[in-house]
Amino acid sequence: MAEGEGIAPCSIIVPHYNNPGMLEHQVSVWERYSGDLTYNMEFIVVDDCSDKGKEALPIFKKLKHRKKLFRFKERVPWNQHQARNLGGMNAEPRKEIIDPWLFLTDV
Repeated sequence: MAEGEGIAPCSIIVPHYNNPGMLEHQVSVWERYSGDLTYNMEFIVVDDCSDKGKEALPIFKKLKHRKKLFRFKERVPWNQHQARNLGGMNAEPRKEIIDPWLFLTDV
């Protein structure tokens, strides 16, 4: 079986707000995923203007899989929803695959 064959393409989108410890835990879990599983995956974290948002960057850099990190610089009441939307709009599953999945979760 070729790398990633049989694994549905998926973008995992995580809004982040003031919880670098939980983000570090999540990154350590993702790092344990096999290359066969993560070949068709990308990990997107969007910090929604948290006070500890700059702490997320070095944590997220540890992740060796395909990843993207975004950060809102202005605090508005609906940032968490915007964070999910921004992640979804920037999701880029592998081009050769149709029917990709978006997985939205909170940290």
